[in-house]
Amino acid sequence: MMCTTCFSLKIFWSPLVEFYYLKSFGKRKSWIISVQLLLVVGLYFVKGQLEQMLIDKDIFTITAVFTLLTFTVTFHEIAVDGWAVELLHPQNGEYAGSCQSLGYKIGLFISTMLFILLTSEEFCKDKLGYDVPLWTSEIFLEYLLCYILALTLFTAFFVPEKSAHQNEKKEDSKEINVRMTFGIFMDALKNKNVQTFFLYILVARISTSLYQEVGTLYLTSDLGYPKENLSIVKVVVCPINIFLAGYSGALTKQAPFYYLFCVLISFSCVAFYAVFVLFATMPTDRDEQKSSFVYSHVIVVFTLIELLNSLEWTVMF
Repeated sequence: MMCTTCFSLKIFWSPLVEFYYLKSFGKRKSWIISVQLLLVVGLYFVKGQLEQMLIDKDIFTITAVFTLLTFTVTFHEIAVDGWAVELLHPQNGEYAGSCQSLGYKIGLFISTMLFILLTSEEFCKDKLGYDVPLWTSEIFLEYLLCYILALTLFTAFFVPEKSAHQNEKKEDSKEINVRMTFGIFMDALKNKNVQTFFLYILVARISTSLYQEVGTLYLTSDLGYPKENLSIVKVVVCPINIFLAGYSGALTKQAPFYYLFCVLISFSCVAFYAVFVLFATMPTDRDEQKSSFVYSHVIVVFTLIELLNSLEWTVMF
């Protein structure tokens, strides 16, 4: 939770990304390339020590390192969000969230569900026929480093800063500085409709935070439900998530706030059900957990949560 707090506060340093950059390299690429190179360096020094830190339960060091890395990533996300809006043609602007949500879901699937399955000795032995896990945290980070480095070089040398329709635009003669940006932000906060929207999002987040922050951990650690079973459920749901991420842009085109309202209300109801019904009735005996009723119960609840979470992310992006 400490690591992800940086994303909630990124609005305070987002003007820095907007106004300070290398003109010769590009407004967005200056930050994107720099942050990705910093991530490569940071992960390179972490990859050989991460597994030992997890074994030693060195929570303070792990939290400090990944909070710093997450803080760095927020600059990357700000630049990518702004670039996505600029690159897409105005007629396709509503699909910016779909594009980013699609990439986010694919990355989340690889780094969580697929990672858990391929690092599980039990799954690799029973399902794939290997005596040892196919991945370790170090091997996964090595693959990730190579991917980020290749993507960084490709973006730096082969991806133009501006698209064709941007080149046709005339630059706005009115200059906006950092102070004016914060002034606009403060004026927006005084708007009653914005305040109502923030209050609604806050209440909705509180209603789902209990499940999102500790739900899966409580189910697998305290109640002893196998992580492999839970990962298989999410693997099955992943293709549907990817489809919804691509299609939901069309759904939100006409009334995005109404769409978000319906999704968050549904998400809150299912999250409450997961915490107060599914977890409360979950047996702790491993044999009882293998029953068809328990397995079906988990599949239905987690499928609904995954799908609603995917729809929410698309609008929020």
